[in-house]
Amino acid sequence: MLSRFNPVGMPPTTQFYSHCVRVGAQQPLLFVSGQVGVDANGILATDFAGQIRQAWKNVKTCLAASGATLEDLIQVRSYLVDGQDVETFQQVRREFMASQPASSTVLFVPRLMNAAFLFEVEVVAALPA
Repeated sequence: MLSRFNPVGMPPTTQFYSHCVRVGAQQPLLFVSGQVGVDANGILATDFAGQIRQAWKNVKTCLAASGATLEDLIQVRSYLVDGQDVETFQQVRREFMASQPASSTVLFVPRLMNAAFLFEVEVVAALPA
C-alpha cells in the first residue's frame, strides 16, 4: 500500500508532487528506464508536447507489462532540455499523473542522448502485491 504525504515542517509543494511516498514492506518495485518521445515504430514526435505525451505512453506500456498503472508510481524524474516550455511540461504531465502524485524531481539539462530528444522521464513504481 502506498502512502503519499507532505510532512509538517516542509514547505508547501509548488507543483503537482508529494514530498514523500511510503511503500508497503512486501511490495516489489519496478524501475523503468528513461523514456523519450519515440513510438513503437521508432518515430520521434516532432514537438515538445508530443514528445512528452509519447514518453508517458511508453511509461504506461512498461507499467502495464508488469500489472501496474500510473497510480502505482512512487518516484518520477523528468529531464527537460534547457529552455523548454515549463508550462507545457506541467500541463501535459497532469494529463498522465495520478490524482495522488508521486515524489518528483525535474531537471534541466543541456542535452539528452540524441540532440533531437527534448524530454525524458524515468519512474519507479510499486507493483501491486
